[in-house]
Amino acid sequence: MNPERYRLLEEARRSLPDGYKVELSGDVIVMQASPSSVHQLNLALVQRQFEAHCPPGYFPTGNSDLSSPEVGSVRNPDLTYLPEDVIDLAGHDIPAELALIAVEIVSRPIPRTTGRGRSATTRAWASRSI
Repeated sequence: MNPERYRLLEEARRSLPDGYKVELSGDVIVMQASPSSVHQLNLALVQRQFEAHCPPGYFPTGNSDLSSPEVGSVRNPDLTYLPEDVIDLAGHDIPAELALIAVEIVSRPIPRTTGRGRSATTRAWASRSI
């Protein structure tokens, strides 16, 4: 993606209100409301399973923006494991290739929100080799 175009999209993304999960997917800014209690329970159950296998030097996070400017994308997975030294990085976005894993909890299909959006998310993670 053109770096100037990415910069403009990123600037627009950062200007949006708090309380929403905001991601970039190519030329689209994706906003989502806070997740439901069922979503959070499912996420907690998955995280407990991963905790037993987390390698030393990594930590779980559920609110980290993983950036891939080369494909014009910033994603905020439900759960990811990152190396502890990312806290020393300047800025807010973390290079996606540093993530050990990225987990998205997907609810039952809803015609309005499933399909292209979920497929785009799947392709986005695959393009980062995560």
